[in-house]
Amino acid sequence: MRGLRDYPFQISYGPGDDRLHAFYLPALERSVRYDRSAGFFSSSALAVAAAGIARLIRNRGRMRLLVGAELAPEDVAAVVDGAALAAVVRQRLLAGLTTPEDELLRDRLAALAWMVAEGTLEIRVVLPCDRDGRPLPAEEAAEYFHAKEGVFTDAYGDRIAFSGSVNESARGWQHNYEQFAVYFSWDGTRPYLEQVVRRFERLWHGEEPGWVALRLPEAVRERLLAYRPARPPERDPLERGQSVGEAPGVYVVEQGVAPAGLVARFLRDAPFLVGSEGLGLATAPVEPWPHQLRVSRTLVERFPERFLLAD
Repeated sequence: MRGLRDYPFQISYGPGDDRLHAFYLPALERSVRYDRSAGFFSSSALAVAAAGIARLIRNRGRMRLLVGAELAPEDVAAVVDGAALAAVVRQRLLAGLTTPEDELLRDRLAALAWMVAEGTLEIRVVLPCDRDGRPLPAEEAAEYFHAKEGVFTDAYGDRIAFSGSVNESARGWQHNYEQFAVYFSWDGTRPYLEQVVRRFERLWHGEEPGWVALRLPEAVRERLLAYRPARPPERDPLERGQSVGEAPGVYVVEQGVAPAGLVARFLRDAPFLVGSEGLGLATAPVEPWPHQLRVSRTLVERFPERFLLAD
C-alpha cells in the first residue's frame, strides 16, 4: 500500500480546487484510519463527512466520527427539568436522519452504514455546555461546530490533518464551500497536526472542558443500518473514472517568469504557511500608524479571541 508521503498534497485547499479527487480520495486510499469531526448530525452533514470513504473501506480501514446534536431551547429546558440527556439527544438525532431524496446522498449514507455494520465506524455525539454543565441550544452551539477537522493515518504511521470550514447544509452538501489547511507529521507543520489530534482525542473521550461526549444511541444506529447496501461500495458517487493515484499536473515555469495563476495560488496559500502571522502587514499597500500596528499585533497574539475595532 502506498503511504501518505507518496502524494504531493497541497498545504491548503479552497473552492477552486477539486477537493474530492485532489485530497480526499488520495488521502483515503492511502489510509487505514480516518478521524473526522463534523457539524450537527444530519443526512447532509454525514454525506459531506463520508466523501471518498469507499477507498477507506477498500483498505479495510477504520473511522471515528464526531457529530453534534441540534438541540432546541425546549430540549435544554427538558434536561434542566430532569429529562435524561441521552433520551433528548436520541430524539433529535432521529429527526435529523431523514430518508434523503438525493441518490448521491443516499449512496454516501450507504457507505457509512456498511462501516457501521462491519464494526469499522464508531460515531460519538459531542455537546458544548455552559458553565453550569447545561448543553447549549443550537443557536448558541453553532459556532462551536464551525471548524471541521480530520486526521488520516497510513499503514506506516504517517499522518496528515486538515482544519477549516465546510458548508454542510442540505442544499449545498454536494458542491459545498470548503477551505482548509493541511498539516503533515513529517515536516514543520507537525505541531499543528498534533493540536488537531489532541483536540479530537479529548472530545472523543469526553475530556475536553465544557463538552460532554455520548455514544451513538442504539435507535439511531439501527436507523442508519437501514441504508446498508448488499455489497461494499467500490467508488464514491461523485468519483470520476480516472485514477486518483497519480500526482496532479506540475507547473513548468520559464526562468524569470511567474504565471499569474501561480502567483495567485501562492497568495491564496501563503496565510497557511508556518510563521506567516505577519503576512497581512508585510503585504499591505499602506503603512499602518504605530497605534494600528500595536492593535493588529495584539489581535494576532490573542487569536481566536474576538474584538470590536473602531478607528
